[in-house]
Amino acid sequence: WLMAKKRGARRKAKKESTSKGKGTPEALKEQGVVAFKRNDLKEAVTCFSKALEGAEGGDLQLALLSNRSAVYAKMRKFFLALEDADKCIKINPKWPKGHVRRGIALAGSLKYSLAIKAFDQASKLDPSIDVKVHVEPLRYLIKELNLDVSGRIMGGAGIHESTDKFGEFLQWLDKNGAKLSRVYLDVQEEDTQRCLRCLGPVEDQFQLAYIPQNILITVDLAKSSPIGRKITESGYKVHSSHTYVALFLLEEIAKKESSFFHPFLSVLPKDLTNMPLFFTKYHLDTYLEGCTLYESVRYRTLAITDEYSRLCRAVPFVRKYSRAQFTYARSLVVSRIQGLRQNNKKTSAIVPFVDMANHGRPSKVRWGYDDSKKGVVMIANQRMSTGEEILLSYGRKGNSRLLLNYGFTLDQPYPNPENQAVLSFTLSSDDSEYAAKTETLTKKARNNQSGWIDREFMVMPNTNDMAFRRMMSFLRYISAEGKDYELFTIRDFDIEAIGPVSVANEKTVLNEIKASSARALKRFKQPLSHDHRLIKRNRWADRAHRDCIIVRASEKEVLHWYLSFAEKGLKVLSTDWATAKKPAITIRKEYESMTGSAAYARSITPLVTDPHTNREEGEDDPISIADEDVG
Repeated sequence: WLMAKKRGARRKAKKESTSKGKGTPEALKEQGVVAFKRNDLKEAVTCFSKALEGAEGGDLQLALLSNRSAVYAKMRKFFLALEDADKCIKINPKWPKGHVRRGIALAGSLKYSLAIKAFDQASKLDPSIDVKVHVEPLRYLIKELNLDVSGRIMGGAGIHESTDKFGEFLQWLDKNGAKLSRVYLDVQEEDTQRCLRCLGPVEDQFQLAYIPQNILITVDLAKSSPIGRKITESGYKVHSSHTYVALFLLEEIAKKESSFFHPFLSVLPKDLTNMPLFFTKYHLDTYLEGCTLYESVRYRTLAITDEYSRLCRAVPFVRKYSRAQFTYARSLVVSRIQGLRQNNKKTSAIVPFVDMANHGRPSKVRWGYDDSKKGVVMIANQRMSTGEEILLSYGRKGNSRLLLNYGFTLDQPYPNPENQAVLSFTLSSDDSEYAAKTETLTKKARNNQSGWIDREFMVMPNTNDMAFRRMMSFLRYISAEGKDYELFTIRDFDIEAIGPVSVANEKTVLNEIKASSARALKRFKQPLSHDHRLIKRNRWADRAHRDCIIVRASEKEVLHWYLSFAEKGLKVLSTDWATAKKPAITIRKEYESMTGSAAYARSITPLVTDPHTNREEGEDDPISIADEDVG
């Protein structure tokens, strides 16, 4: 009994001693090492942090900071890993391991040049340390990504030492749950040009970025903000939901560092002089005269001014911001906001980081809101190589719309295949069926514009484009006469899907297109050849000058395309194909030189080669007026 009692007392004393030892910095350090080895990184950080609270300096504190830096690096929290590494160096600048930890953190932050310097310093302090395993891959990446140019600014989970605001932005993303994988932010020319690039090879369907809901600037967020509620409570109906977001941004910018979104707002452009709304009157009058963009700028300026004036009357609080500030914010929103489908509901949002991807078609990535992940994901659509730029399609937009909304034009590929021009037409009041056609256009209208007798069509040089089809359909109807028109009175038809009616009708349509194109070209003072010479010379007063000339040339090129298209069509329709061998092949070859005209060639082939459809006005043969290929 006495022996058992003594053994119990010894076990109790040992247990108490062990329990007391568990809370010592040394014991916590060992627990942290064990947790790190079993990959329990959160537990390891907890243990090392608790140990640091009791460590009083010396080698133990250095070891704990070094260990925690290693854990943070493995967790990809490189800015925290760098903080601990720098603390090690501050305590003991001659301790080589602190410099190694700093090098690892800097490499993870994509600060490759600084990382190499840190590893070199560690090697100088202790030549036995082999830093080649760290340095050689970094030198390869610097060469592969062409990063040896002075001034190149980078980021992924960090940024170049010369631009703290981008580092803060990327740290803000990381702290708030964003996840970036094999992607970095490349900023050049004093942060005016940004793009996203691949850090290492990327496979198809690889998730490059995840941006959580809490850092999206959505229309709903703007509406629920104090300024948004003021507008709602006033009863004023905004012209565009962009107004809510614009005023929300102005309010957040005014808060400066106290705004949750400050790290993101600080990297946004401070001026938008690359957008036409901010061009000088000289640029607009001299370089854009005759362009559709000139009228678009004037209309948007008036619309924003009107919105601002009405808002100031309805919500006096808005007057704290000038019209210039409101115009800046509205333009900023237009250039960065993106449509989303969230929980089966359409909305719009500015998506930090993703909004810095440049435009390109076809898009190299797909992106959207993932309801299950409660955030926006960006996923590769194809394999991409190290350093390759990640391009995201802004949609099918010509240079005019790209410059108006985003402040840039495309010169590669040139010409931009999505370029557009406006062709205008009207139903003549002298038409014998003017009253009946006017009534039919109104009754069969799909929307407000399709019922008008005066129509403008923003068309691409592509006969498969929907705007082209609608234009041809409208012209075929308003140009129909005699027997051709009677067909529309006895058969149902879609006003926006009318195929070729007859040879005579199609000739009238093409002559209308030819005349409209010629009228539009007369608005310009200089011919297209003048603009081409300027583009070839490539000497510009400033960037706005260049962009204006490219837009002007782009519109003229589309108009010349339609002139050629109409002339070619008139030639084909005037040819006698009765004795021709394989006329369908000949017609197709006739249009081969015109990119984007194949669909039209297919649609008119039966018209000129089939005796049942090849008829002049007045013949009774039936025709199809709902050709899906073109109409």
